[in-house]
Amino acid sequence: MQLDDFIEQGEQLARDWAGRQHPFLRDELLCNLGLEAEAAAARIWYRLIFNTATAWQANLNRALNLALGVRFLTLGAELLDDVVDNDFDQVRGGPTYLNTGAALLNLSHLVLLDGCQPVSVLKRLTLASLEAFAGQQHDLKLVQQPFETGEEAYLEQSRLKTGVPLAAVCLCAAEQTGKLTDTELNSLSEFGFNFGIFYQIKNDLAALQPAAKAKNDLSNRRISLPLIYLRDKVPAELYQTVLAQARSGDGAAPQKLSLVLHETGALDYAGLVGDLYLAKAVEALQTNPNGRRLAGLLFSDR
Repeated sequence: MQLDDFIEQGEQLARDWAGRQHPFLRDELLCNLGLEAEAAAARIWYRLIFNTATAWQANLNRALNLALGVRFLTLGAELLDDVVDNDFDQVRGGPTYLNTGAALLNLSHLVLLDGCQPVSVLKRLTLASLEAFAGQQHDLKLVQQPFETGEEAYLEQSRLKTGVPLAAVCLCAAEQTGKLTDTELNSLSEFGFNFGIFYQIKNDLAALQPAAKAKNDLSNRRISLPLIYLRDKVPAELYQTVLAQARSGDGAAPQKLSLVLHETGALDYAGLVGDLYLAKAVEALQTNPNGRRLAGLLFSDR
């Protein structure tokens, strides 16, 4: 089975499961599964699970069940996050997002139980979800302390929100073959933590682009690494003025901010930090044969 086949089968299974739910819920589930942005975001999870299972020579059918559970879990969490960020379809409304998100979290557990996933998988994913929600809560507190948030706090928030779930998913995929060695556990955990930070920085950079279709970190007043760098490099008054203009709704303001971020080196700095964590992620996989195989599958073009 190839990755594209794995994803196609996973998405078909997701639609099948959604289609069997109560009519009051079914249409919302299918609507969210069909969104292009959500499907694109899901690809990273499919890719990690498929390649980890392949590297550890796990049963891909069991890995597909895991991927389906993770698809519902991450989509549900994303819908809840959309409500927090006030980034939802106003016609459908926040309450619909909350209800659908909660339903998806429950559907995820039902899928994993139906696939006879071991208790250890359910426990690992649940603990990772709690850590991710803690990271989201930490993120909300950082918004209230824009001039006190440092790079260390941002990186920890990124580890919790993105790194911990990535690590958990990789570990669950590898554990389809049985118990992992301590070396493999540590290797995949460190890989997930570091790759998650890289991925979060990459997303934050994309969200700061003038034509970004992703969530706008400026309107949501989220703190990201380029903004922390900019804040520390320019006078506080100028920093506040630049952000106020970018959040004003002026169509030209995001372009101006992007120029400031580029001229001050903020974008380059964040990119370098992201590359550093990507290098750490790759290095973490070099301690065992299966990890090296996974690195080859994920980063063969590097």
